[in-house]
This record gives sequence, C-alpha cells and structure tokens, in this order.
Amino acid sequence: MALISLTFLVILLTIFCLSGMVEPACRRCSRSRAFVEKQCEATLYTRLCIQGLLPFVNSRIQTQQQLAQVALSSVKEFRQMSVDGEKQFLWHESNVQSWVSAALTDATACIDGFSTYSINSRVKATIKAKVLNVAQVTSNALALFNGYTARQRASFRAKKP
Repeated sequence: MALISLTFLVILLTIFCLSGMVEPACRRCSRSRAFVEKQCEATLYTRLCIQGLLPFVNSRIQTQQQLAQVALSSVKEFRQMSVDGEKQFLWHESNVQSWVSAALTDATACIDGFSTYSINSRVKATIKAKVLNVAQVTSNALALFNGYTARQRASFRAKKP
C-alpha cells in the first residue's frame, strides 16, 4: 500500500513539474491561438478553420498574411504576391481568388454529380463527406485570403498621397 502511495505521489509531482515547464511555451502560443480563432470567425466553417489551423499555431503566426499562407500553402501564386509587391498585387489576388473559387465550384459539382450514379450508399456517403470537407476547407481558405487582401489593399491606399 505504501509503495502504491509513493508511486502515485512521484507521478503527481512529475506531472506538476512538467506542467510548470510547459506553461511558458503555452503562453507564447496563446497569442497566436487567439489570433487564429479571431481570424477564423470570418469564415463560414469557424470550428473547422480553427481545428485545421491550430496544428500550425506557434509564435510565428501573427499576421493575416502568415495565416493565409498556411491556409493556401499549395498555391504558389500566393508566395509570389509578397515578392512582386504592390504593382502586381491585384493581378495575383485575382489569380488566387479564381483558382480557389474554381476548386470550390469543382467540389460542389463533384458532390452534385454523385446523384446520377448507382453506388453503395455507404461508399457514396463517405465520398460526399470527404468532398464536402474539402469544399469547406477551401471556403475557409478563400475567406482568410480575402481578409488578408482587403487589409493589404487598404494599406496600399493609405500609403498613397
């Protein structure tokens, strides 16, 4: 009995010590987490947005641009926006919006297209759920991107005399 109590006490003390070491790292991430949660409020699928971006939360995600880059990590055009600057910004913005909107339309068309095929209902439901998830994540990425570009365009206007 004494051995069990001692073991329990050691485990309890270890947990308390480790939580003391982890706490400062969590505080650093809390600002980034709050930022992600605030930005995701502008999306249609807020909870999905937060869940999808939280794994990337660290002390570096503190701007709309960084958040949009994570959400659109596979879109090379987005990375080019920061390189080309203000002169080509609207052109790149239009390209990204067109491609992401097309992906969203394709996902919706894909879901609609399943109604014409005779497929096992369980398989059909699984495929529809996966495609719907892609559509929702795409919608969120587009909303985050649009929030970033709106703010960026406003800063360009503010710089002009």
